[in-house]
Amino acid sequence: MISEEIAHSALDGLTARIAILDGEGKILAVNAAWRSFAESSLPGSSTLGKEVNYLRICDAATGEWAAEAGGAASGIRAVLAGQTRMFSLEYPCHTPTEKHWFTLRGTRFPGEGPPRVIVSHEDITARREAEEALHRRVEELDAMTRTLERRNAELDQFAYVTSHDLRAPL
Repeated sequence: MISEEIAHSALDGLTARIAILDGEGKILAVNAAWRSFAESSLPGSSTLGKEVNYLRICDAATGEWAAEAGGAASGIRAVLAGQTRMFSLEYPCHTPTEKHWFTLRGTRFPGEGPPRVIVSHEDITARREAEEALHRRVEELDAMTRTLERRNAELDQFAYVTSHDLRAPL
């Protein structure tokens, strides 16, 4: 069996923000990426650290991202209740100066014993920016295609008129 020290080191080496929740939603453990995010978001605060109830934080969310937070809480509760093994949600998390997107995943620990869920938040900003750039490019190509189709129709009309004029007797 893997030792607890090795397990903690492995989790700390991951870039995803990871927390382990108990059956009530209380944070039992977090990795280094989670701690770093919590500290940079709210310096000197333990709002997102161990012993805090993650589900209550989601439930209390207000403002622009309240719907996503409520959806996250509902999905994680479904995992804790055993209704589903995994829950996933993509959500925006923008600051005044930067746009970021994340995927939240909640996965139930297997086996008997008290319910536990591992919650991870993975930064998918690069992928979302690439998707948006691709979408913009597709729209540009669609506009160019419509322009070319219109110009081809104009050329066809010109060729028809010219052909008709050349066939007509002088």
